[in-house]
Amino acid sequence: MNALLFAAMVIVQTPVVKLVSLDRMHSVCGEGQLDACTLFVSYELDAHCDAQKLEASITFRPVIVIHDSKALQHEYLHIDDFREYAAAYVTEIEQKRFESDAQCRSGAQEAMDNFGATMRVFSTRSMNHIH
Repeated sequence: MNALLFAAMVIVQTPVVKLVSLDRMHSVCGEGQLDACTLFVSYELDAHCDAQKLEASITFRPVIVIHDSKALQHEYLHIDDFREYAAAYVTEIEQKRFESDAQCRSGAQEAMDNFGATMRVFSTRSMNHIH
């Protein structure tokens, strides 16, 4: 597997880049996008407990849908944002301490159940940061 591994257990799989027509890019990304967008179609938070301490890792694969190759570097900035946000999130949830293993397992399950919403927050943050 081609991937980059970061200290906070964030695995960024090699991005898939799809060069498409402008119409196709708009149908995938939305009319508001000018030249490209990055989708995170494959992502996972793995969280488990070791005693009362939660241990987590995040894996994601970006897909860059692009009409103009000049926009590629811009899309990589979004991927960098996601990597940074994911690393901070792993660090944050791993710092939580639980009074019992059952509470830890419950906290891990809650984090995994809500991870789609967490990724949407990352997306909003990245859009506000870069645009």
